[in-house]
Amino acid sequence: MKALICENKALRLADLAEPGVPKPGEVRVRVAAATVNPTDQDMAAGAYDLFLKLYGARGPVKTGLEFAGTVEEASGRYRKGDRIFGYTSLMKGPKTHQQVLNVNENCTAAIPEGLSFEQAASIAIAGNSSLALIDDIARLAAGQSLLINGASGGVGVFALQYAKFRGLRVSATAGPGQQDFVRGLGAEAVYDYTTQPLDALGSTFDAVLDFSNGLKFRHVRHLLSPRGVFVPADPLKNLADIAANPLRRQKTGYFLVQEGDTGKLSKAAALVAGGSIKAEIDSRFPLAAYREAFERLGTKGRRGRIILDMADAAS
Repeated sequence: MKALICENKALRLADLAEPGVPKPGEVRVRVAAATVNPTDQDMAAGAYDLFLKLYGARGPVKTGLEFAGTVEEASGRYRKGDRIFGYTSLMKGPKTHQQVLNVNENCTAAIPEGLSFEQAASIAIAGNSSLALIDDIARLAAGQSLLINGASGGVGVFALQYAKFRGLRVSATAGPGQQDFVRGLGAEAVYDYTTQPLDALGSTFDAVLDFSNGLKFRHVRHLLSPRGVFVPADPLKNLADIAANPLRRQKTGYFLVQEGDTGKLSKAAALVAGGSIKAEIDSRFPLAAYREAFERLGTKGRRGRIILDMADAAS
């Protein structure tokens, strides 16, 4: 099979042996589509090497967290030929930038009729995370207010639409040229962060979600209602604020979804299949053009997920 392997903090396309027999509870998948996201870039650069060693993760394929494809062998949950998608374990699970994958069934869900492989792969992390963020961590109810910082990225576009579906009053930040796009997803107010910095906003919100990985509690405290919740995308950069939660009414939420959950994945997919939420795909690249796909991550103005066509590996 073809796979992206990481050597000396650089990626290259290589031929690898297919994985062995799936373990009990795993399913073997022929991967049709995978995504490229900022975590993959960090993985390739070695930012997670220590954590991967601590969790016992081994193997040359270190990138790829989301996938969609076809079941190659019947398993405890699936039949051969079933279309499934999922989000493999951030640290422990196999990575998805390979054409064949043995993955824990609990990290996967069936793809509903009407959804393409590309659409399903694009919502695995975004859908799973958005449900966890809004329902479990921020615990928002219909009518409450939410500000999303970084609403045009892969998770932000789903979170915004899901918040609107749940009856929340949603505001968002976006860069130049993104305001109409974000407003079209359901945001009631959109702030251009280049001309309207957060410290100048006069509104308050029941929750602030930050997908930029750049904010701390002190940056948004003035934006929170008396019992508001700030949820950063990377809790490891905000451990001190999380530890201080018992000392104040305003909180910092701990958000770290390390793998897919079948229930949340199924609900997210059903919302897209039913038309309540749109799967936003920024761009598509054949596997052989992986360098261009990773370069796209650094381009301003991205909207949604970057997709790798895993079947197209011709150089």
